[in-house]
Amino acid sequence: MEIKILSYTKEPEKTCAVSMRSTRTKESAHELWRKKWVTRCPVKTNKHEYDSCPKSNECRSRHFCAVRLLREAKKMKHWGVFEHAVFTVSVSGISRACTHQLVRHRLFSYLQSSSRIIDFGRYDSAEFVVPHTVDNQKSRQKFLENIDSAISTYKEFTHIGIPREDARYILPEATPQHIVITGNARNWLHFFYLRMSKQAQWEIRDLAREICGKLMEISPEIFRGAGKLEC
Repeated sequence: MEIKILSYTKEPEKTCAVSMRSTRTKESAHELWRKKWVTRCPVKTNKHEYDSCPKSNECRSRHFCAVRLLREAKKMKHWGVFEHAVFTVSVSGISRACTHQLVRHRLFSYLQSSSRIIDFGRYDSAEFVVPHTVDNQKSRQKFLENIDSAISTYKEFTHIGIPREDARYILPEATPQHIVITGNARNWLHFFYLRMSKQAQWEIRDLAREICGKLMEISPEIFRGAGKLEC
């Protein structure tokens, strides 16, 4: 599995914060954007991670504090605030079984590998996804033998003129996929709440954790508490 962040809203914390602040003041969001904003908490605190940012002199007198606003929004369950930051993620090397689960999150936008166009006869069985539970040598060998058989049959079908869109019916759920996913921060927080759960299937849980880690690097205040926030 490989994950890359393709693009995201410019200054996502600031974007969400000015959107929220504009609902509480005479100033519009584009006027507020020109202010100097704190997007990382300047004060270390041992308080619970969902508490408001400490009201330091730095936050109070010289800056608008995006940190405090975003933490307040989470406490208030004001999830609409987080719909104004958008993130696009590229994923490769996950199984068709995983993408079937993934696309059930219908508020995301997707583009996925086209098995009508891609020639899966050029793939090797080592590129297919093997579940962690297939963990002994005999089971793994049998699993890979079945994949090799499916690839061989696929090649045979396409060689005799069966279209790829029909030959693909023989391919297993383990077939590797590329997929591009676009969603706003609220979509992602909801996804993490459902799919980082212990009840989620292992592959999509691993996917959710990996994406969450990447997004935390970009927007730690937006994704602080991800997996625990029901939104």
